[in-house]
Amino acid sequence: MRKNIFEIIAEQDYNLHSEVQTIENLISEHFLSIGNSLEKYVDIYLFRGWEYRDTVISTKAYRKKLDISYDTLRSEKVYFEEFLKFTEYVLNICYLFENKTDLRRETINKITIPIINNIELILNSLNFEIRIEDEVKCKVIIIESNPSATAVAEIIEADDISREVIRYNHFMLKGELIEKEKILLRLYKEFEKIRKKLEANNCRGMASDCGLLFNSLVRHVKADNPEIDARIKALNPEDLEEWYDKTYDLFLTCELVANTIDMKKDIDWLKTGE
Repeated sequence: MRKNIFEIIAEQDYNLHSEVQTIENLISEHFLSIGNSLEKYVDIYLFRGWEYRDTVISTKAYRKKLDISYDTLRSEKVYFEEFLKFTEYVLNICYLFENKTDLRRETINKITIPIINNIELILNSLNFEIRIEDEVKCKVIIIESNPSATAVAEIIEADDISREVIRYNHFMLKGELIEKEKILLRLYKEFEKIRKKLEANNCRGMASDCGLLFNSLVRHVKADNPEIDARIKALNPEDLEEWYDKTYDLFLTCELVANTIDMKKDIDWLKTGE
């Protein structure tokens, strides 16, 4: 069984507590140019207008909802998931400030760039990346780096499906089987669009395997072989999630292969000029 991201990070020697305190200092630093710290400025002028604040009306309440309050993060031990939640929160604060104020760009950059650069450096070392999920309403998420997912998201024409491809890698979906199943159900419809293309181009086995995983694990269609249904029924939640992830990975492969098939005519022209 492959290790999940939290198990991998637990084996590393990252001082997450120290990194969090550095970022806390950066968002709490008072700037004469805005008359406040970054976090306080956003809290007073921008936070209540942010659509993704849910029902809370202050940054302090939002932190409490995420369990990343000042007191929580001052403790000697900062867990990896807390670190990701905190840095994602900070990135959204920065993005709001960058896009919803009328301040000079020079002033904005002086405040946000050091914060974002610090977070990017840490996330890159942990194989995570920053994605802008909603430019208009200002929403930033942190996802596990997955080049195949990025490539497929760019291939798929429907923006809502592309976002689902990326969102599957969001760190908060670890262990969330219901949410992962919902995403996979939407990806199944996208897979059906390319299934015949795969079958007609010597990829029948791959298409069959992917269809089996979607049908048996996600759509709950009974398999021709009842032993498959019995094995799936006996899976514990951890093993079921691993199979969900395998379904997702195979879906990505199918999409990339289908895209290669589409390029075949162009490649043939390059070879022959016809």
